[in-house]
Amino acid sequence: MRVRGLLVVLAGALACSLSPSAARAEPPDAEVAARLAFLDARLEAGTAAADRWWYGWFAGFGALTLGQYGIALAIKDPGFRADMAVGAVTSSLGLLPLGALPFTPRLAAAELRALPEGRPGERRRKLARAEALLRKSAEAVAFRRSWLAHLAGDGVSIASGFVLAGAYHRVRSGILNGIVGVAIVELQIFTLPRAPIADQEAYARGAWGSAARPRGPSFGLVPAPGGLGIGAHF
Repeated sequence: MRVRGLLVVLAGALACSLSPSAARAEPPDAEVAARLAFLDARLEAGTAAADRWWYGWFAGFGALTLGQYGIALAIKDPGFRADMAVGAVTSSLGLLPLGALPFTPRLAAAELRALPEGRPGERRRKLARAEALLRKSAEAVAFRRSWLAHLAGDGVSIASGFVLAGAYHRVRSGILNGIVGVAIVELQIFTLPRAPIADQEAYARGAWGSAARPRGPSFGLVPAPGGLGIGAHF
C-alpha cells in the first residue's frame, strides 16, 4: 500500500509538472522588483500633472458657475440675466464629469505606496495592482480624449447657444456662448496629461528593464595592485 501511495504521489507531481499552468513560470523576484520600481516611478511622476489639470479645471468651472450665477441674481436687465443664467448652467455641467468620474492618475501612486512589498509574495501582489492602476490611468485619459468626450462637451456648448437664441431671442449671445464653450471644452481636452498612455506603451515594450541593462561602456576606478586602476564595463 505504501508503494502504491508513493506511485500515486509521483504520478500527480509528474502531471502537474507537465501541465500548461506549471509551464508558465512566474518571473523571478528581481524582475518583479524592476517592474514594480518602473511602475511606481511612472505613476508617482504623473501625479502632479494630473492634480494640476483636475484642480485647475474644477476651480475654473466652479468660478465660472458661481460668478455667472451671482451676476444673474444681481442685475436687472432680462437679456443679460438670461445670458448669465444659461452660462452658469452650462459651466456647472462641466463640473459633473470631474466630480462623478474618477481620475485614476491622481490617486494611483498614493494607493500603490500604501501596499506592502517587504516579501516576494507581497511584491507580486503589489505588481499586479500597479499594472491594473497603470491600465486604468491610461483608460481614464483615453476616454476623456475620445470622440465621445468631444461630442458631449461641444454638444452642451452648442445646445446652450441654441437655448439663448431660440428661447430668449439672444442670437448674438447664443453664437458667442456656443463658440466660447466649444473653445473651453477643446482646451480642457488638449491640456489633459497624456503620460499614462505613453507609460503603458513603454511598459508593454519592456522599458522597465532598460534601467537594469547597461546603455553603453562605462568607466570607473577599481582597486589594482599598487593603487587604483581604471576599469571599463561594456
